[in-house]
Amino acid sequence: MDRDKVLKEILDIRVRIDEIDEEIVALLKERIELCKKIGELKRLLGMNIVDREREKIVFERAGEFKDVFVVIVKKCREVQELGHV
Repeated sequence: MDRDKVLKEILDIRVRIDEIDEEIVALLKERIELCKKIGELKRLLGMNIVDREREKIVFERAGEFKDVFVVIVKKCREVQELGHV
């Protein structure tokens, strides 16, 4: 392949990565809103915010991305505790 074709392919791939990143951010925002609602409901019932069993299930389902989900769950827990991002 010539250099220009390879550079164009890199740019095309980066465009798709950017699109995927936008989708991920949108899904994370939706997840945060849902977690905020769960926090409100847990407070109504006097439940603890932290649910280690639920977190274990989430981490197992995440598989090789567990380290990413550790950060996501931590942020969601903060939202549930504080009621906002």
